[in-house]
Amino acid sequence: MVEIDRIRRAIEKNPRFLERVYTQQEIACCRRKANCWQSFAARFAAKEAVSKALGTGIGPVGLKEIEVINAASGQPQVALYGKAQELAQSRNIQRVHISLSHSEAYAIAMCWRGSRMYLVTAEQMRQVDRAAIEELGIPEMVLMENAGKAVVDFLQEQFPDLVKKRDHCGRCWQQWRRRLGGRPLSAPYGRGG
Repeated sequence: MVEIDRIRRAIEKNPRFLERVYTQQEIACCRRKANCWQSFAARFAAKEAVSKALGTGIGPVGLKEIEVINAASGQPQVALYGKAQELAQSRNIQRVHISLSHSEAYAIAMCWRGSRMYLVTAEQMRQVDRAAIEELGIPEMVLMENAGKAVVDFLQEQFPDLVKKRDHCGRCWQQWRRRLGGRPLSAPYGRGG
């Protein structure tokens, strides 16, 4: 989690901060946004989260070696270069997934490795939501929209043959449920990781 104003002040105080932290593609993407500071802060939070997922934290891996780009759909994706790419390969990390969000004051990123995803219990998710709403001031509607998008994105990635864009009818949910084979929520989904 990153304070958006802290990133704004760092960039305004020292324009070279942009060049040390962000790639040209990231800078261009953030500057196209209505509130570029939120985008810069979310990408900084993502770089920090990815460096921790690689097992090093910021330092051994250069921040520009972790690039947060957007797919054509707008979904954030990670590209690794140099030492970050070497670490991922040495640890058999095939893919890094991220989710970005922000409130007025804070940006947050979540990162997970590989293509295996563990689902949390409903109570665990309620605790996370409660903390995000009460401690970070993130609106409940933003959390619900982001959670719904994350579920749909995951299902589209895992079962592309069953998912058609904007086709989220009950029949599709029944197909996904059948495809998942009734596995319990705590079971890992995906191809390994």
